[in-house]
Amino acid sequence: MLQKTHDFCKAFVSKLSTWLKDKRSKAAFITTGVCSIFAYLYYLNNLIHNNDMISCTPKGVGESIRSGRWGLYLLSEAVEKHWGGHFNLPAFNVLLALVIIGFTAALLIRVLDIRRIGLCVCISAITVTIPAFATVMFFAYNVQYYALSIFFMVLAAYLLKKKGLLNFGIGALSACFSLGIYQAYLPFFAVLLLLLLISKCLQEESTPKELILTGCKYLGAMVVSYILYSLILRLMLANLHLELSDYQSINTMGALRLSGIKKAVLDVLRLPFTTNYYGFSATRVTRFAIAVSFLCIGFAVLGLKKIGLPKFFLLLGFLSMLLVAVNSTHILSADSVLYTRMTLGLIGIFYLPIVLLEKISFRKTALRGVLLLILIPTLLLCSANYAWQSNGNYLSVQYGNLKAENYYVTMFTRIRSAEGYNDDLPIVYVGKTISDKALQDNWNQPPFKYTAIMGSKAQLNQYSRNNFIMNYLGYSWRSITETEAEKYEDLISDMACYPDDGSIVATEDLVIIRLE
Repeated sequence: MLQKTHDFCKAFVSKLSTWLKDKRSKAAFITTGVCSIFAYLYYLNNLIHNNDMISCTPKGVGESIRSGRWGLYLLSEAVEKHWGGHFNLPAFNVLLALVIIGFTAALLIRVLDIRRIGLCVCISAITVTIPAFATVMFFAYNVQYYALSIFFMVLAAYLLKKKGLLNFGIGALSACFSLGIYQAYLPFFAVLLLLLLISKCLQEESTPKELILTGCKYLGAMVVSYILYSLILRLMLANLHLELSDYQSINTMGALRLSGIKKAVLDVLRLPFTTNYYGFSATRVTRFAIAVSFLCIGFAVLGLKKIGLPKFFLLLGFLSMLLVAVNSTHILSADSVLYTRMTLGLIGIFYLPIVLLEKISFRKTALRGVLLLILIPTLLLCSANYAWQSNGNYLSVQYGNLKAENYYVTMFTRIRSAEGYNDDLPIVYVGKTISDKALQDNWNQPPFKYTAIMGSKAQLNQYSRNNFIMNYLGYSWRSITETEAEKYEDLISDMACYPDDGSIVATEDLVIIRLE
């Protein structure tokens, strides 16, 4: 038994060493490293918190099991027990996430069987800079888990590509665990499997029957992984005596809205002309890259050598399904607000021409070279632009934080300067909204804005407000109780709303600040 274990470990280490030394793996790691410097070095060197980050500072992983993320719950519990707890450490967590994404990109190249180094570089660059990944940096308290979820999806595709019931089972479990960390990556899984089918369709030795059976296998894996995910979720909720949150319609997730297919497809086709679609098409450079990808796809299909009508129709079918899959979050989460981090499936628009140019046998051999000369620099330029956009978003959030912090400093200076104030008095607020017409929120609408909550006014009125004040100023306040409100009803009714004069009053037992 010991000898078998030793032999297995030795073989695994040898295979891993060969894999790491492969030029494609090196290309993936180097590209990830270089792109990370441009895309995330600014973030790593500054304190940039969105409202969720602030609420999870100094420790925490945010909502997990009640948001359907039982995988995140299990990981966080394991880390809490064995590692010593969670701390919101952007540098540590982000660097760990980037290492995971580097390995993911290297594995993805194997999954899609990309051999040209230029295309390997493109896949790695797009994967690490795509807005759907860049925006999860705003959740640096658990960004490493997002990266791990992406890795498990790619690993699932890698295993499902292989034959055997064991690979199918482990692949479905891998996808299931990925969904348990972040269920919004299900469209990305569908994109990967469809890309595998398209790649297989372009192999001369593949047959229509084999393609249909493989498609059924992949569909079965998706269904099994989602059923397992749902069963585990229900069991864990029952065991912990919890219910799914109704936030963002999480308690109705998985309810397909087939009427959303038309919108999802039309939105994709309009991307080259859409000013900003969840950060994916925010600039002329990115819209140009999307248009080039579409053109490369079209020329590749038109220049394809004859593969027989059955396979050609299957190819068109897979391409049509991919068109739906890349934007299928609209179908799966029709009743919720979509954020940029939920649109990872759109990356398939860039992966598809890479797969086609790698795999297609062209009638005219020169056509591949021409398309490669156009596609590779375009995708690299697009990646650079995405990195620039991300820095712009981080800068915008940082300025919003600074403005909110300065605003609260002024507010608490006024509170502590109120007549009759002393530090034994609790500070309570009446109302919910801070509305100040004099506050300029000019960083809230940059042209490169990802879909997320940002800006100083958003920070002033988010659920994280109390945490913001505690973490940035070191003070605390609370909402007035019903008993206190009844006691000071007449006084409150005569008070102005902050920031106007008369909006702060110190009584004998508390300090009241009235909001709108």
